[in-house]
Amino acid sequence: MLKFSNPMRVLLLSFCLVAFSGCNSGQQKNVEKSSDKADSEVVAQFQKEKKDLLDKANAELSAINKKIVSCNEKIKEKGGKLTEEQNKALDEFEEQRASINQRIHQIKNVKMADWNSFKAKFESDLNEASSKIEKIQAEL
Repeated sequence: MLKFSNPMRVLLLSFCLVAFSGCNSGQQKNVEKSSDKADSEVVAQFQKEKKDLLDKANAELSAINKKIVSCNEKIKEKGGKLTEEQNKALDEFEEQRASINQRIHQIKNVKMADWNSFKAKFESDLNEASSKIEKIQAEL
């Protein structure tokens, strides 16, 4: 154990400890500020990706709805008679479209950890639905 016989040494040591601990807290605050800034940039990018996906989905669904109107017109021209295969394809398409509509409302609530898998699956299903309605339209 150290013996401090001189009070001046004790004061000098205390002053040094206070000075060094104060220097470190300033650096820590700077690190925290840069970390908060990086976090807010990541969150902003994540929100932008959500908005972009929502915009893309709405545009794609609008195009799909136009194709549905065209299909309905073709069906009316044929007298409303469809083959069993066409009915099955339309039923599958409607199920997929309903699923996409439901997941559109979930976009805003998807967590960052689940985002990449949600986005990939959603875009895949959206493209598949578009392809299905194009195929149905071509067969009518």
